[in-house]
Order: sequence, then C-alpha cells, then structure tokens
Amino acid sequence: MKEIKNVSVLFASAVIENFVRHGVKQFFLAPGSRNSAFLYSIVNHPQAKYCIHFDERGLGFLALGYSKRTLEPSVLCITSGTALANLYPAILEAHYGGVPLLILSADRSFEELYNHSDQSMDQHHLYQAEFVKYFHHPSPSASLSLAHSLSLSSQIVSHLKKNKIVHLNMSFKKPFDPHIETPMGEENILRYKTWSNKSTPYTEINHENNSQKTSKETLIFPKKDWGDLFFLIGKMHPQKEKDVMNLLSNASLPFFSEISSHGTSFKPHFPLYAPFLKEKPPTTLIHLGQNLISPAIKSFMKKSHEKGTHIIHVCKHFLVDPDAILNEHFSLDEAVFTKALLQEKEIKPWKVKTPDDAIKQILEQTLQSNYSELSVFAKMWKEISPQSLVFIANSMPIRHHLLYHSFYAFQKTGVEIFSNRALSGIDGIIATFCGLLEANSPSKKAVLILGDLSFLHDLNSLSLLSKTKNTLIIVINNGGGAIFKYLPIAGIESDIFNKAFFTPHEQKSFHPVAEQFNLHYESVRSLNDLIKIKNSFHKETPTLLEIFVDSNETQKIEEDIKNKIKELF
Repeated sequence: MKEIKNVSVLFASAVIENFVRHGVKQFFLAPGSRNSAFLYSIVNHPQAKYCIHFDERGLGFLALGYSKRTLEPSVLCITSGTALANLYPAILEAHYGGVPLLILSADRSFEELYNHSDQSMDQHHLYQAEFVKYFHHPSPSASLSLAHSLSLSSQIVSHLKKNKIVHLNMSFKKPFDPHIETPMGEENILRYKTWSNKSTPYTEINHENNSQKTSKETLIFPKKDWGDLFFLIGKMHPQKEKDVMNLLSNASLPFFSEISSHGTSFKPHFPLYAPFLKEKPPTTLIHLGQNLISPAIKSFMKKSHEKGTHIIHVCKHFLVDPDAILNEHFSLDEAVFTKALLQEKEIKPWKVKTPDDAIKQILEQTLQSNYSELSVFAKMWKEISPQSLVFIANSMPIRHHLLYHSFYAFQKTGVEIFSNRALSGIDGIIATFCGLLEANSPSKKAVLILGDLSFLHDLNSLSLLSKTKNTLIIVINNGGGAIFKYLPIAGIESDIFNKAFFTPHEQKSFHPVAEQFNLHYESVRSLNDLIKIKNSFHKETPTLLEIFVDSNETQKIEEDIKNKIKELF
C-alpha cells in the first residue's frame, strides 16, 4: 500500500487488509465517489481480486455466482443511494440459497442526512429482513478508534463463515481524494503501523469445519422400524453431498439426486414416471438437504405420505416442508445423519420395478424425430464433455431439464450443474453465470442455457463475457412467456391470457445483440441444425447460440411423452 495521508483511506485500508487476511479476497466493485476510499484500498492491495460492473443489479448476481462456485464469501463494494436497492434481488437469492455475501456500502455523514441534502437517503437497516446482519461504521476521524474498526471487521468475518448475509454501512466525509491530507490521529497511525508489520488477522476466527463436525457428533435414533428406505437428495454443500452419496452407494441404498445437486441417480428418469407409480411406496422416505425442485418428485412425496410413508427431513440450517407432510425433522449435518443411520440394523432398500428400457425407447424415438426444446436439451447433454460447468436458468429450461435431463446428464461424469432455485427469479441469470466463470478454469467448458425473457432481463451483463474463453450461451427463443401456457387459464380464457399473461417481445433475432457485445453467433431452427450445438462446443470464443422453437409444438410433444409413459403403468 502506498503512503496513507487521508483518514478515510486509513480506515478503509485497515478494514480491507483485515478481510484479506481472513481469506475474504474477492471484491465486486460498483464505482462511485462516496466509496472512493474503499476502491482505492482494494485496487492497491496486492492480494485483493476484483471485478467491476456498471450495473449494480448485475453486480449482485455476479458476486452470487462467484460464491456459489467457490463456497466462499465475496464482497460487494458500492456507493451510496439507489445502488443498495439494486442489490436486493441477489441478496434474497443468496440468503435462501445459503450463500454468504458482504455488502460494503459507503454512506453520507450524519450532517448530510435527514435534511434533504442532495442524493441523501437513510441507508441504516435498508435491508430490514431479519437475515441480514447489519453494522454501521461512523465517519472515520482522528478521534475514532481504528482498533474498534479492525475488531468489527473480524466480527463480520465470523458471521460470513456461518454463511450469513452481512451489511457494513460506513459513512465518509469529504474530501474523497485519497491524496489530500487529513488528521488521522497518532494512536491510529501507530496502531496501523504496528499491525501492518504482522501477517495475521486482527482477531483470529476459529470456524469448525464439516469434517470436524462429522467426526465428533454421534446420534441415537428413537425410530426402530425403518422398513424400506428411499432417499431424495436436494441441494447441500458439495463435499457433504459426495460423502452422503458414497455412504448410500456403499450400503446399496437407493437415492435420487435432483438437478440442484451433483450426483448420480437411483433411476435416471424417475421424475417422468413418479406420478404414475402404483407399487407400494417406501416405508420411510428421507429428504436430505435443501428444497427439492421437481413438482413430480414433490407430488410423489405427498402421495407416499397419504399412503402411510414416514417422511423425514435432514438439514442443518433449513426446515423444508412446503406440503406440511413431515413426520420428523433433524437439524443435523446430512453426512452425520447418514453415517449414524447406517449403524442401524433394521434398514433395507426400497425396490421398485419399472419399464426402464421402454421409457428409454419412448424418449429416444420422440426426441430424435421431433424438433422442440426437449430435443435441444437432449442434444446438448449428448455433446457436452465431462468436467464441464452448466448453469440452467429458471422458467422452462429448468422445468424441462428436471423431467428429461437425468436421462442424458447422469451419463456424464464430472459435470457441475448450477441454478438459482432458491427464489427462482429470471433476473440476473447472465451475471450469476459470469460470477461462476470468475472462479472457473478458462480451459473448462462453461454453458448457460436460458430463455429469451431471462436473456432480455440481463443484457447488460453480456459485457462481462467478451474476454472469456470456452463459453457458450444457449438462448431458447420461443416468443416469450411460454411457461404461462401451462396455466389452466391459457386454454380456458385465451383472450385474458394473451392480454395479461403472455409476454411477447419484438426481437426477431438476437444476432444484433451478439454483435454489440462481440459474441460469435449461430442459430438453430430445425433438427438438421442441431449439429451446430456440437460445433459450438468446440469453439473457444464466447458464442451465442439462439434456438428458435415453437412453444405450442414443445407442449404437444411433452404431453405425448407423458401419455405414452403413463400407458406403461
């Protein structure tokens, strides 16, 4: 760090240095004058990593994607005013998805508040949700204790290590120019120089990791008659998930891992036939991890419960029970629970006979002979290379993948699958994907598949892609808002549907958008064009592949598949 002459830079530099020493090194910056001291400190720190985006809404999702990929907290550094409000959608998705974020905002001094001073607003507790831990830091001055600022920044890290959302709102007075000398206080200067000669954080934070928890905890189950067991795996920490699936696989216990998790499957097309099963359900069904996505899977759980299945949920931080069917909840580490369960003697796997070969034949024949969104997904999974990264957007892409992806995806080992399914919004999708890329190897293929409305929602974030490599964006252009065609009103009152639900756009092609953001462009309009998907996987330059499909045709094909599978049961 260069010689410090300004008290705002002194305090900002100390706080940033302490974050870095704690291992919080990734910063996402939205430039402004009020946060100049933070920006100056971050850019001049040799170990700090940073990324800049002009769109604060996109910046929030960029940080979200990075922390999803690394499982480490990242820092959003923004100026005062509406910038904070623009972060809220990403903050909500982060919280409900268990992703830690720190919002580091600059604020006006007390003298500039509550008197309608230009651009001033009350930023205290702006995110009033109880899950955001809020701290306010007064304007740096010679009389303010730097030691307390350092202690506070260590306390903030302790919350981040628990996967919390933290907001540090720090007031700054003019001058903002870091080269203008201002009184800093002899005690503060001495404190900073003394601490700077060390390499450790101001306060050490000892955070118990998952392996320590697993080795220490023991569990005795009150339930004795487990009967036939079946496991559903939702989102959880990747290492926990790997441990759980290894334990279940070694014990030959059946489980189904959803798209939000990263494992192999008990039955690769289980969501397709789960609603039609007539066999006896499992005696005990255990849901491990966070929320399940598939409506078919949730319907299977509900019907099983109605037939007497004992439903158990296991998750350390969340109780997930959308249909009010839980018999038991264990607030435990999922791997700890599974390991303890395997010590029980009265457990056996749930077995179900299904016409797997017939289902496979129905899918292959239908998807290979008909052009639709489904055939596009099937082709993508056939061509994608192992060890790739795939981000699947909400709305129709995630729904079609939930039904059909496992038929192809689980044949590929090492593919990492991500989505924003905590609140399932369609905003910030491209930015989240770019955040994943910040932590991804450039040699590893990264694929984003999203709908046209999600694409339009986040066009600004395409500016982050121009310098990336091995990046493919697949946009499904079905005219906009096709998911609402699955609502009952679409077939009953079409006039109201067209006026209030269907959201068409005027974009006949996104080719001009690709040119604007320096992306290579290809389009697919038929089965014969699907070869372009394969070709796109071999391009290093960032590519936009636009898929034109008829949503009505896709809906018909999907119904045909479901009816044929239903007949098998």
